[in-house]
Order: sequence, then C-alpha cells, then structure tokens
Amino acid sequence: MRFFTQIPTGHSDVIHDTAFDFHGKRLATCSSDQVVEVWDQSEGGEWSLTGRWKAHAASIWKVAWAHPEFGQVLATCSFDHHVIIWGEPERRLAPSSPRDPASASRSSDRGSAGEAGASSEAGNEGGAGKSRSAGGVGDDDGPGGWNKYASLVDARESVNDIEFAPRHHGLRLAATSAKGIVRIYEASDVTNLNSWSVAETIDDAGDGAGNALAWNPSRFASPSMVTGGNGSAPLIYQFSDSSNRWVCVERLEGHEDAIHDVAWAPNMGRRFELIASGSKDGSVRLWRLEQGSFASSPIATFDQHHSQVWRVKWNITGTVLASSGDDGLVRLWKRDFMDEWRLLSEISGDKGEAIPQSSAVAAATSSAQ
Repeated sequence: MRFFTQIPTGHSDVIHDTAFDFHGKRLATCSSDQVVEVWDQSEGGEWSLTGRWKAHAASIWKVAWAHPEFGQVLATCSFDHHVIIWGEPERRLAPSSPRDPASASRSSDRGSAGEAGASSEAGNEGGAGKSRSAGGVGDDDGPGGWNKYASLVDARESVNDIEFAPRHHGLRLAATSAKGIVRIYEASDVTNLNSWSVAETIDDAGDGAGNALAWNPSRFASPSMVTGGNGSAPLIYQFSDSSNRWVCVERLEGHEDAIHDVAWAPNMGRRFELIASGSKDGSVRLWRLEQGSFASSPIATFDQHHSQVWRVKWNITGTVLASSGDDGLVRLWKRDFMDEWRLLSEISGDKGEAIPQSSAVAAATSSAQ
C-alpha cells in the first residue's frame, strides 16, 4: 500500500484537468472557476503555488505544457471558444510562498509577451488562422500571473481538448472543438510566441472528433493522431504529403457510446503501436496498430469502472495505462508475461492510497472481438 500527496488547490469549482510538465516537477490545474494554477515541487518534495490567474471567461476544460525546449509555455482551452497560449514571466518570489533558491532562480527565457493588443472576447470575429495576441498577465489579484502570448479565436463553439505536438514536429498545437473540427496551430517564430496561425485543419471527422485527441509520439512516423467524439469509434488520422492534408486511415470500432478520451502510447521498441480509449459506455479499450499501415485489432477491454470513463493516460514508457471514471477510482493496467493486460492497482483519491490487486481479481477482460 502506497500513499500519495494531496495538493490543496485554491480552486472554488470543479477541477477539469491537471498536467505535469516534461520533468514532472511542475503541475498545472484548471477549473470551472476560470482559474489556472501552477504548482512547483521543491527538492524536498513539497509543492508550492507559484502561479494563479483568471485565464478565461468560462469553464476551462484542458491545460497543456509545451516541451521545455520552447520555454515555459502553457496552453488552455475553454467553453468560451478560446485557446490561449501563456508564457511564464520572469520568476519572482511571492511573499506568502517561500521557495527554495534553485526554484526561485529559474526564469523563462522568453521574458514578457510584449505590448500587443488585448485579446478579443468570445464571439468576436476572427478569420481562419487568425490569432489575437495580448501582453500582460492574466486577470487575478494574486502574484504569479502568466503572460498571455496569444488568444486563438477560430472556433465558434466550445474547445474541448488541446495537445502540443511532439517536439520533432516543431511548436504546434492541436485543438478540437465541439463541432468535430480539429485545428493544428503553428508558431510562426518560436522566439516570438505572439504569432500563431492555423497550419492544417481536419474538418471531415464529424462525430469522430470533438471530445479528445492525441498525437502519435513516435519520431519515426509521419504526423498522425487519434481523435474521439460523440460517435462510438475513435479515428486515426495521418498527414499525407502527396495530398498535403490529413486523411482518415482507420476507424477503431468496438465502443457503444461517445468517446471521452484517447491516448497514444509512447513506443520504446515495440513493433506495433498501442492506443487506449475511454468511453461513456463504461469501458476502456486497447487497440494494436501495425506500424506503417495502421491496420488495427482490439486486444483488451476493461469494464471494471462500471461507470463512464473520463480519462486514459499512458506512463512515459507506454507500459502502464491509467484510467479514471465516475466511480471515483484511478485504475492502473499492465501487461503481464503471458501478454495479458491485468489490473495492477486501484487508487482512491478519498483515501490517498493505492491498493494492489491480487491475480484472482486482476485479470482484464481480454477481447478479440
């Protein structure tokens, strides 16, 4: 039995997303209270609040970190139709939050965001590929607000998920909105993050997108991603150099209701790819994809949540999958030496502990259907 640290955030409403940075030493959170918080871990393992600001005019669904080679950069998306790019200003000590010298000395190599015009409100006109840049910190009365680099206002509906591309694709950000449109934004100049444009758009996914997306992290494959929406089948898209557009190359059939989340596993030497999805139908499903062709086959189904599954996430090696659902539990899944996926442990947020599962109750429902 292992115990976990609980972080007492200052959010006053539901927390919709949390995201660790590349090194796992910084944590960003977002909430229906329209606020983003950033927490830093000290050398002693203590977490301290180093950034807090009002970031949107409505509930914030997701927060994502860019790779640190591009600086300390965050993106957020919201019900207010906006995607906003944030950069950390020069670090400063908050009087009420003493921090260790090493942490206090870190600073963004980008400095301030500049003196560009204010961001547009939700519903203002913004043409395809247009971004509104804004300088200054987010509106909040406490220390630690981040600089607003750009506000991307192309969507006319809620933007439900965002994810930065793997760094070998450059500084790119994919965003999916409620109508099932995926936009891939690109920074025109990685040293000036005020300027972003829509590089590509996926507009033929229909109900196969709109709720979730995940990039293929492999540096050896052409750009590809998996999307999920109110339909029951996640879609695999690959960028075609010949047609210069994104093409749907595979449908992952098996779920019976809307897809809430998708995750593409990092590949540490496997000869195939792994994709996980979580659904409103109460199940987590795993698919094997052949490299190159993306031909898919289902390899496992987990239904132990007995409720809607909201989030699936792989560890850094793609060997352990975490899933969470309306039952209030996080479950960890791992493949055993017999090549069967089994329940490794259950994590209860209320109790702050992980309970290992015996082999008698741990077997996942393997499926070849």
